[in-house]
Amino acid sequence: MSLRALRCRNVLLVLLTVSFTFASRASDEPPSSVAGRTDASDVGDGEAARPLTHFQPRYGHTVTVSTDGHILIAGGGREEGLVDWAETFDPRTRRFARTGRLNQPRTDHQALALPDGSVVVAGGMAATPQAPRERAANHPEVWEPVSGTWKMLREIRFEADERAHMGLRQDGSVLFLASREAGENEAEIPGAYRAWIWNVASGRVEPRSVEVAPRAGAGIAILPDGRVLFAGGARVEFFPGYSCAEGRDGQLAGEEAAGEERGDCKDEPAGWYGIPLDSAEIWDSRSGAVTAIDPLPHLWWMGSPVTRVLRNGSVVMARLRPLSPYADGRSVPLLWEAGSGKWRELPAITDGRDPASLVELADGTLAIRSGRLPPGAAAWSATPPLQDVEARLAELASGELLSISTTGVPLAIHDTQTGQWELPAVTVQPPPWSSGPTLLPLADGRLMVVAHVPDARPGGLGSFIWSPSDGLWRKGGRLKTMIGTPGQAIQLPSGRVLHLGRRDDHLVCETALPDGRDWQSCKNFVAEKVPDAKPRPWWEERSIALELLDDGRAIVLGHSEAFIFDEETLGWARTQVEWGQERLPFGTPVRPARPDAQVLDPRTGQWLDATAASTRYRELNHNGSPPRLFWNRERRHWEYAFDQTSPMGTHGMRLPDGCIASWRKDALAVFDPAAGLVTTYPAQDFSTDVPDGRTVLKDGTAVAVSTGGGDGAFKTRRIACNGFVTAAGQEATGSAPVPEERVEPASRAVPRASSPPRPAGAALWEYRWIALAIAGPAVFYALVRLLGRLLRRHEREQPAGDGPARPQVGSRGFRRTLRVILYGVALALALPLIANILIFKAVDAVEDSCVRKASGCLDAETGILRPVAALAREQTGADHTRIPCEYVGSWSYGRARKAMRIELQESGRYQLTENKDGTKGRAVDRGYWAVQGDNMLWRTSDPRVEMEVDVNSILAKDDAAFELQERDGSHTRFELIARGECSR
Repeated sequence: MSLRALRCRNVLLVLLTVSFTFASRASDEPPSSVAGRTDASDVGDGEAARPLTHFQPRYGHTVTVSTDGHILIAGGGREEGLVDWAETFDPRTRRFARTGRLNQPRTDHQALALPDGSVVVAGGMAATPQAPRERAANHPEVWEPVSGTWKMLREIRFEADERAHMGLRQDGSVLFLASREAGENEAEIPGAYRAWIWNVASGRVEPRSVEVAPRAGAGIAILPDGRVLFAGGARVEFFPGYSCAEGRDGQLAGEEAAGEERGDCKDEPAGWYGIPLDSAEIWDSRSGAVTAIDPLPHLWWMGSPVTRVLRNGSVVMARLRPLSPYADGRSVPLLWEAGSGKWRELPAITDGRDPASLVELADGTLAIRSGRLPPGAAAWSATPPLQDVEARLAELASGELLSISTTGVPLAIHDTQTGQWELPAVTVQPPPWSSGPTLLPLADGRLMVVAHVPDARPGGLGSFIWSPSDGLWRKGGRLKTMIGTPGQAIQLPSGRVLHLGRRDDHLVCETALPDGRDWQSCKNFVAEKVPDAKPRPWWEERSIALELLDDGRAIVLGHSEAFIFDEETLGWARTQVEWGQERLPFGTPVRPARPDAQVLDPRTGQWLDATAASTRYRELNHNGSPPRLFWNRERRHWEYAFDQTSPMGTHGMRLPDGCIASWRKDALAVFDPAAGLVTTYPAQDFSTDVPDGRTVLKDGTAVAVSTGGGDGAFKTRRIACNGFVTAAGQEATGSAPVPEERVEPASRAVPRASSPPRPAGAALWEYRWIALAIAGPAVFYALVRLLGRLLRRHEREQPAGDGPARPQVGSRGFRRTLRVILYGVALALALPLIANILIFKAVDAVEDSCVRKASGCLDAETGILRPVAALAREQTGADHTRIPCEYVGSWSYGRARKAMRIELQESGRYQLTENKDGTKGRAVDRGYWAVQGDNMLWRTSDPRVEMEVDVNSILAKDDAAFELQERDGSHTRFELIARGECSR
C-alpha cells in the first residue's frame, strides 16, 4: 500500500469517528416551557353608583332642612378653590347621597328652604367652573328635589363684591337684597342696597329700590312680614391721616405732641375708615318706607354678623365684637324683640367660631356647637363640643338635633338625656376615628373596627361593625378601660372577640360578643408587664403577638413567656415558651421539621404547637427587614417563607379562591400557591397611612382605612387571584398588573443520590475513542515503517555465502505475507470500535451509555425511563416502569434552608425550582422520573453530569404526600402543592 493511500484511510477514519462520536453525544431534549399566570385585565374607572359614605372635606358650605325633611348640603371651598358639590341626607334611612352640582361653585353663601321642598342658594364668594379661584358675579340657584338639578335665576345678579340676603315672605314670595361691603379705596366703599322680589309660583322677578343709607358690616335680617332690619355696622369715610408731631390741625398739635411724649399717641395713615354706628332702622319692602328704631345698647363692630330670624319674628345677631364696655373680645349676641322693638344682650359666647352653627330649636332654645341657651336662661349650658368647627346644626321635625359635617364626624345626634353628641346606631358613614384603628374580620364576613372616636371619652375606644352586604355601619359599645393605643384583636371559635391594647408598660385586655356592645375586662392581665425580654419603647407596641392555638384558645406570645386565655374564667394563665432552633428556610411551601415555637399547656402539662403565633411574632419583631410568612394551620406548613427582597408584604390574608394577598407600599401583592409566584398590582388609590390599615374579609372584600374623616378614610375593593375585581360580576376593575418575572411552575425538588465526583482525567476518558481514532492509524503506520527498516537493516548485515540459502526478507512474497498478518491484527482490533460506532448502543453496553447520556436511559417506545435490571431481578412485578397519575403534579420538600418545588409531568419529565422571594424562581434541575415497583427512579438530563439512574424506595404514600428513602439512608418527604393533569 502506498503512503498516500494510507494517509487517505487515516483521514477518513478520523472524520468518521469524530462525526459518530458527536452525533451520539447530541442532546435530544426539546426546550422546556415556563408556565405562566393569567394576568388581570385592564380595569374600568370604578364600581356602580353607591350611597355616599364620606364627604370631600370642605368649608363654608350650607346645611338646609327642606320642608319634606331632607337635608341639603351645598357648595363650599377647599385649598385649591371653590366647589360645586351638593349632597342630600335622608333622616329615615340615615344615608347621604350625591345630587346635582351647582351651576357656579360658591362658598359662604345663603340658603333658604321653600314650601314646595326646593331650596334656593344665593350670593357668597362665587366663581366659574373655568376659574374656581377667582371671584365672580353670581345668580341665585334653585334646587329641585325631584330631579336633583339646579336652575339659575338670571333676572337677579349679585356682583362679585356684594353680599346676598334673602328671606321668605308671608305671601310665599322670596325677597333678595344685595349689600356691598367696604373696600380699600373710594371705588369700593359701600354702595346702595338693591332688592328683588321673586314670585315662586309665576317665576316673575320685580326689582325694588332701598332708600337706606349704606353701611358696612351691618346686621341685616329679612322678617316674615317683608320688612328688613338694618342695625349697627359702620359709616365709611376718607381720613387724611395725621402724625402726632404735626397734629391734624393747629389746635390739637400741642396736645397730641404731649401725648406722643407720654406714649399714648400714634400716627394714623390716610385711608378709608369705618366709623361704628349704633343706629338701627327698618325698611318695608311693600311700601318702601324707612323707619328708625331704638339704637343698639353699645357701639359694636359687627364685621360679618350671623343673623337668625326666630319663629316669633324676633332677630338674633351674633358674632359681634363690642367696642365698649367690654375689652376681652367676647362674642355677645343681641336679641331684637319683635313685640317691643327693644334690644337685649344675651349671654356671651366664649368661642367666636360657634355662632356660625346657631339654630333655634322647637322649644325656643338657642343651640350652638358647644352649648344651649333655653328661653330666659342667664348663661349657656355647656355641651361637650364637636371637634369640627365647620359642623352645622339642623333640627328635624321629630325633634332630633343633628350635626352635619364635611370635615369631621359626618353625622352626630345630640342625646338630650346625657347631653352628649353620639354617633348614630346605624349609618352608612364610617366613624371618624382619630387614630389608627384595629381591624378584625369576623367569621360571618363582617368587619369590626376598634378606634378612638369623638364620642368616646378621652383616651377611650369605641367599636363599630361594618357589613359588606348592605354597606351599613352599626355602632358597638365603648371599651371600659382607658386604653392609650389601639392594638390587636382576634375572634375565638365561639365568636367572642378579644382586644389587646397597651397602656404605659402594661397590656390591657377586653372582650365582647360579636355585636361588640358589652365589653368587659379580661381578668388578671392588666397588671402584667409586656412579655418581652427587654423593655420596648411605646412606638413598638406590636412586640407581642395575639393568635389562636390549634385548639382554638387565644395566646399572647412574647419573646420569653406567653399567656393562654381561658374562656370560661375570662382569665389568662402564664406559661413557658420554647423556640425552635432551626434556621428559617426560604421558599414555597416550607414544612418545619419541628414546631417553630411551642408553649406548655397549663392544663395538661403537654407542649402545644404555637407556630401560628410565632409566624405573627416574627413579622412584628424585626429590624426593618421582616420575613414574609404565611402559616397553613390545616396542612402544617408555611405556604411561603420569603426573604425581605420579596414583593410580598407582611400579614398575608387568604382569599376565597385560595390565593394569598398582602400589601407592600402602594402595591397589591398576590401569591398563587399552585404556581408558586407573586404578582403585584398598582394600588395607589388603595393606600393608607395606618400600619396594618388594610385587611380582607371572608368574601374577598379588601378594606383600607386612614386616620381622620373625609374622603378616602374608608375604601373597599373586591380582590381575587387576578387582582382587583368588582363585587357584582367579578370583572377586573383594578389597574393592570406590574410585569413580573414569573416563577416556573415549581417542580418538585428531586432528592436523588448523586454519583461520586469523577477524577480530573475523566473528561479526557470521555473522548478516548476520538483520541484513538486520531492517533491509532499514525501509530500503526509508524510501527509498519519501523519494522520494515529493521528488516532491511538485518538483510544488509547478513554475510554472503555463509551457510545454506535463506529467504530474502525484502522479497515481494515475504513482504506481502507480513502485511497480511499486520493488517489482520489491526482489523481484529478495529472491528469492535467500528461496530460500536455504527450500532451506538450494544446490548451489553446499555448501562454504560445511560451513565454517559440521559437519553440512553429512555425506552424507545414509551419515552420514559427504562427498568433497572437489578430491581427487576430483586422484586416481583418490578419488570417495567410506569407514570402513575397520583404522582403527577407539583410537590415541595426542604433541603439546606431552601424549600424546593418539583413538578412531575405526565410525560415522565420533572423540573426542580428554588424560590426565595416569590418572583425569581430558578430552575436548578430537569430530567426524567418513573416508578418501578416500590421505587422512584430519577435521572437528570444535564449533559454535564454522568450518573446512573437514582433509585429511591417509596416508604409511604397518601393523597397529600409521599416519602422516599435516599441512598444514604435519610428520608425526604414530598408535600402536594397542586395536582396535575393526567390521562394515563
